[in-house]
Amino acid sequence: MTDLSHHFASDETSRHSEWLRQQRWFIKAREDQERRQREDDKFDNDMESLVSAALAATDEAIKEFTAKLDRYDEATVMALMENQRQLDEVNAHIEEMLNQAFVMPDGRRVFLTKDRTQAFDEFGNAVSSDELDFNDITPDKPTWEQWLDLAHQRDELTDERRDILEFQDKVDAAREKASSGKITEKELEELDDELAGAVPQSVRRHMPELADANDEPSLESGAQASLAPTNPQTRTGLPIIEPGMPG
Repeated sequence: MTDLSHHFASDETSRHSEWLRQQRWFIKAREDQERRQREDDKFDNDMESLVSAALAATDEAIKEFTAKLDRYDEATVMALMENQRQLDEVNAHIEEMLNQAFVMPDGRRVFLTKDRTQAFDEFGNAVSSDELDFNDITPDKPTWEQWLDLAHQRDELTDERRDILEFQDKVDAAREKASSGKITEKELEELDDELAGAVPQSVRRHMPELADANDEPSLESGAQASLAPTNPQTRTGLPIIEPGMPG
């Protein structure tokens, strides 16, 4: 009986020792795995730092890019000044035309089409012959086509100004990125390409290095031209009138 008790006690001690050995093995294995993970993470971080340092844009590249941003800024300011001058001229023509236009009793300024078959107010609303005797509008009054042409010029210049300001925002963002000290050579090249592809024609005209013989002509000629009507395609929201259309 004593031998049997001793046998069971020895067996229990053996099992307990094996359990402790397995626990120590598991703990060591987990510690080894965590150590290897830390080493791998450190290696990855070191390699990332080395790669970043190797690919970081040089001071010279950033300096050249910043100089180009300065030229963009200068051309943008010149484009904005030109755009404002042209807008002022067009708005002055519009004000002059409104002063010359036929005025309805309710205060609306009305324009006849060239063929004198239709009439529209300054907001593009049709004025019927029941509201107005078209013969009351003398031939020396500005026509609807002339008004529409000026409205088109104003919208084009307004859109141009929006494009210039949006480009200026891109230049400002690029300057902030370039001066952060955390830009790679590839990122610098991508920023350069993005800006080069986003330069509005109005800004490009003030940058000789970007000048192209195929650049579109300035809107200045349109703003300073006579009020002779052109093909009245417009983005003003006003209707496009073709001669002979019913009122």
